[in-house]
Amino acid sequence: MIAPELQRAAKHCANAEELARTAALYVSGPGDLQKAEETALWAGKESAAALALLRGLGATTPTQRAMRAASNPLAELARVESSRSEALALLDALRTAHQLAEALDAKRGDVLAEPVGGSAGLVWGDRLLQAVCGLELELYGPGEAVTGARE
Repeated sequence: MIAPELQRAAKHCANAEELARTAALYVSGPGDLQKAEETALWAGKESAAALALLRGLGATTPTQRAMRAASNPLAELARVESSRSEALALLDALRTAHQLAEALDAKRGDVLAEPVGGSAGLVWGDRLLQAVCGLELELYGPGEAVTGARE
């Protein structure tokens, strides 16, 4: 059986969804922007009520969970280590993708005359290099030997 608080939260969510759909219909249908705005405000209130109930039951946002994990370095280390094999596979894939991104940037003329920090690509090469560096930093920690002092 679902707890009464969860049932109320679910009802608020359903109401919010229905109100949001109705607000969208006011905009796309008869074009009554005032009714659409009022209905959207009610949808927001229903959503806020559901969120308040869920938070009262202990629900947290991804940001709150990340902050809690960051305040516990051992928990963060355990989280990183438990996903190490996937992270290493992702790092290999990103390195391969970075090479392809460098080639794409070169074909499009979006390159520096000389590579900086391991990348000459100004668009996709740079984006993927940032992802590679971030993952290397997470896996191996800071240090010139690992990241080439890019952090």
